[in-house]
Amino acid sequence: MDNPSTPSRDEFMVAETDLRGGAIGLPGAMMQAITDIAPALGLWFVVQFLGGVAGITSPLVLGIGWVILLLEATSLVQLAKHLPSAGGYFTYLSRTIHPRVGFMAGWLYFIYQPMCPPINPVFLGLILEDTFKQQHWFNFPWWAFFLIAVAFLAFVSYRGIKFSAEWLIGLGVSEIVIVLALGIWGLADPGRGGFSFAPFNPSSAPSVHGIYLGVIGSLLVLVGFESAAPIAEETRNPKRNIPIAILGSVIILGILQMISSWGLTIGWGTKDIHSFVTSVEIPPFVLARRYWGGAWVLALLALVNSCLALSVACTNASTRVAYSMAKSGALPPFFAKVHPKYKTPVNAITVQMIIMVAVGLGVGFWIGPDEEYFTIALAFTLALVLIYTLGNIGVIRFFRTEMRREFNWFLHLFCPVVATGAVLFVGYKSVIPLPPQPIKYAPVVLGVWILIGGAVLIYLRWRGRETWMIGAVKEATEHVEQVGPQVSDIDKEIGPPSS
Repeated sequence: MDNPSTPSRDEFMVAETDLRGGAIGLPGAMMQAITDIAPALGLWFVVQFLGGVAGITSPLVLGIGWVILLLEATSLVQLAKHLPSAGGYFTYLSRTIHPRVGFMAGWLYFIYQPMCPPINPVFLGLILEDTFKQQHWFNFPWWAFFLIAVAFLAFVSYRGIKFSAEWLIGLGVSEIVIVLALGIWGLADPGRGGFSFAPFNPSSAPSVHGIYLGVIGSLLVLVGFESAAPIAEETRNPKRNIPIAILGSVIILGILQMISSWGLTIGWGTKDIHSFVTSVEIPPFVLARRYWGGAWVLALLALVNSCLALSVACTNASTRVAYSMAKSGALPPFFAKVHPKYKTPVNAITVQMIIMVAVGLGVGFWIGPDEEYFTIALAFTLALVLIYTLGNIGVIRFFRTEMRREFNWFLHLFCPVVATGAVLFVGYKSVIPLPPQPIKYAPVVLGVWILIGGAVLIYLRWRGRETWMIGAVKEATEHVEQVGPQVSDIDKEIGPPSS
């Protein structure tokens, strides 16, 4: 006889939520994480930096960064499989350490995820502007693409998580295919220096210092897996599917990025790494033209796909965290309003759009799209270091106290401790020595943000408004929902985008 507490193939677990519970399955959750990592955008934006500091060993430093984030993801899923919630780290740390720590984790999250949608379309807009000039097409200013991205993001985000997931799957799959194809083509048709495994040999690096600087850059290529956690309340069987999505995205994208980087290095030529680093046009475009002729625009399409999908995924994550914090009372109830039809946190999305325009255009015109990208990217990298560190402490504490019977020394001690040491080292090396101006002000921006968050906590305590701490520790409860006759498989892949 079936266990009545175990869902059959005709049933699934759904969170009790004001959002659209159970709207997506494993494919949608997986693509939420994969597109937030952004295989094309993540690697192709920093590939020349990796070559500049690590020489031909970009695949090696990506592999080291992959191992670090695999440990971090393994640590994170220990909480995701027990505490499904749209709050992500806000809920995790409120429950495992203290609600005030959870609040600060959520506060730090807002300098990370909400900042990705502004800075990536701005920087890609600059690349497109330069590319259009080089190809003698027509004048296409960076802000034009940015405004197109804002309109697309607003349309997709308001329509709901299922609609977003359909677009993420379509954009993400095409992006992965193009990135992988270009990497394999480079391995099959190498440049000067021929095919070799030298890019994985540490002795091929210009210096040890270059290797760990490359590892710092590699983490920017691979972060984003944690964005699957805030969509738990809208995912079927979240205690199963969210951990799979988090770990699966890191495994798949880590391997993909190493193959792609290896292919770009070999395809360009290991004997020509200097020209690779100094190329005015990004190397993937140069190689795509060499291999594919006029079809090189597929590489351009992959970058556009990657940017749009990343912006959607980041908006999904950031607005769900804001919704969860408002639901508990930690943020104004304004952010908890849900659209009556689409079941999206409509006010949180509206604020995200305002932030996107203000930051993207305001800072972009002020210091330039490229400086904006690197300054804000460093600020949210440092924020992630703190979030990951607090999350790892939460894992250790949770499984040494509340879940002591499940304690496993490798999963609940070794992984979080090693991951913490690695990310703290990366954070230290990111700011010591300080980078050039204006990027060196990134730690100051983060410090001011932390002080504001601390001031908010002090104000709430002074005013006696701390009832939110009760709701902050609650994960979403679940119930078994019968699958309708139109659904035959809970994890059936979502079809192509529909309006």
